[in-house]
Amino acid sequence: MKVQERNNEPVLEQIARHAGTRLRETTARAGAGLEERFDKIGMRISKARGTVVDTTKKYSRQANTYVKKNPWTSIGLTSGFAFLVGVFIGRRRAD
Repeated sequence: MKVQERNNEPVLEQIARHAGTRLRETTARAGAGLEERFDKIGMRISKARGTVVDTTKKYSRQANTYVKKNPWTSIGLTSGFAFLVGVFIGRRRAD
């Protein structure tokens, strides 16, 4: 039996080396693919962030202009909105 075990050792070492090499190759390929995906996702997030910032600035300017032209209407709308929020919160606490 010991003779068979000794004869199999080089074969097992070759299999282990081959498996290790394949594992490193696969990991390297997967890593490269993941890096590309992360880069694409990062670019998409950056583009979306830019769009959100631009849109937010646009609406902010429009709201600012409206409030400056109609201060009392703005105060009335804000008060009404705050009242409704208070009513809804009060109902949730009562339940």
